[in-house]
Amino acid sequence: MNDMMDRYCNVTFVKEGSILPDSNDGVPIKLLRCSRCQLTFYRGKEEQRAHWRIHKKVCKAPSQDEAARVGNMTMDEAASKLMGLMRNQNF
Repeated sequence: MNDMMDRYCNVTFVKEGSILPDSNDGVPIKLLRCSRCQLTFYRGKEEQRAHWRIHKKVCKAPSQDEAARVGNMTMDEAASKLMGLMRNQNF
C-alpha cells in the first residue's frame, strides 16, 4: 500500500498513527494488514478474529496480477475492489 495514503481499521475505523485518549502509553496506532487479501486492516489480532466471520466471505488471496498491484493500491482502489467482492457475495 502506498505509504502516503491513510489507513483505517476495518472494525473501529481508527486511523493509523492516531493516539487514543484512553491510551496510557501514548504510542501511535500501527495497523495490521490481512495477510491473505492484503486489503483490510485491523488494530490487532483480537479485532481480526472478531471480524473474520464477516471478512471471510470476501477475503481471498490476490491473483498474481493483483498481487503486483496490491502493494501500491490507493484507498479508493482498495475500497472499490472490496465493494465489488461484497456485491458478488450479496451483502
